Parts: sequence; C-alpha cells; structure tokens
Amino acid sequence: KVPEKWCDAILKDIGTAKIFVSPQRPEAQAAAEAGQKVSSYALNAALVGKSLEDVPPNTVLIFECNLGWNGTGGLKDLQDNFDLPEQIAVVMADGSVRRVSPFEVEGLRWKP
Repeated sequence: KVPEKWCDAILKDIGTAKIFVSPQRPEAQAAAEAGQKVSSYALNAALVGKSLEDVPPNTVLIFECNLGWNGTGGLKDLQDNFDLPEQIAVVMADGSVRRVSPFEVEGLRWKP
C-alpha cells in the first residue's frame, strides 16, 4: 500500500535524502547539503493507502511540487505551486518518468 509518510518509507531503503531534491531547485539542494529533510516532490494524495496493483499504470504517483517532506497533494496543489521552470518531472504508477509542461498537467490521470 502507498504510505502517507512516503519520504520516510523510501529513505529507509535508500539511505540518503538527496534523492528527494530536484536539480531545478538550488535552494532545496543547499538545505539537503546542510542535513535538512527536504523534498522537491509530492505524492498524489489520491493514492495514499491504495495498492499499486489496483491503480491504473498511467496515473500520477509522484510529481515535482514543493509541499515539504512527506508532502501529498494533487492537481490543484501543483497548479497553485507551479513556480518551476517550463517543465516538471512526473512519476507514473507504472514507474515511468516524464517531463510535462504546465499545459499538460491537467491532461494527466490524477485519480485511480
């Protein structure tokens, strides 16, 4: 099942919080280098508690958005916080990653 405290769950397996920092966010990189828990990504809140086997593969799982450590949210959060350069990284439920523009995010699948 997709955990609500997703950063904490992944950190146990990877051992470094640097994986949660977008290369497009120098301020987040600096905070991570200083030992702070920082995440440039958020988990799709609609998937919390769901089994990935029950989620269509073309559903957004993780998206680049500054909602903090263990941050969860959805399309509205992304639209309200879209202060990144022209494109953001999006991880789909099938594990694939793509870069999308602000104009493409509404066309993505956000609900299982």
